[in-house]
Amino acid sequence: MTENNNKLGRKPISELKRLTDKEVDYLYRKYVKSSKPKDLRIKKVIVNALITRGGYNCDKKEYAAAISKLTKAIKLDPTCADAYCNRGNIHFKQKNYAKAITDHTREIELNPSDIDWAYLRRGVDYWLKGDLELTLADFTKALKIKPDNKEARRYLNKLTGVNTG
Repeated sequence: MTENNNKLGRKPISELKRLTDKEVDYLYRKYVKSSKPKDLRIKKVIVNALITRGGYNCDKKEYAAAISKLTKAIKLDPTCADAYCNRGNIHFKQKNYAKAITDHTREIELNPSDIDWAYLRRGVDYWLKGDLELTLADFTKALKIKPDNKEARRYLNKLTGVNTG
């Protein structure tokens, strides 16, 4: 264990958001292996740090590392819709539409506040997988929830061949 890792346990929670990949992985392992009662505030910070680092990995096209971070976040908090959304988006980028659909479906189940965009994301997954019936259903659901969702309208028009302009 390095001196840097020894100091991690004493950092205030607010500082844990700026951790490196190595530091986040260390904290994850330490938290998971600990036999002490789990501090839910620390768990939430670790989940958010894993999601943040997964985003950085994705931006650098390090998709395997990003998926690993997001999967760890999901293991710590299986109700974290953001982790499913982000992991689904990475599967989408890798053209693994079946896994993207699975993650975006779980996101829909967990996140009623941003559901129109979740239906839009999953609809695009279905479209690229070749399932036009489910694509149409999801785009329609997105517009029913939020009729002014311009992206959903644009995709629906493209799918149905309607030219608005």
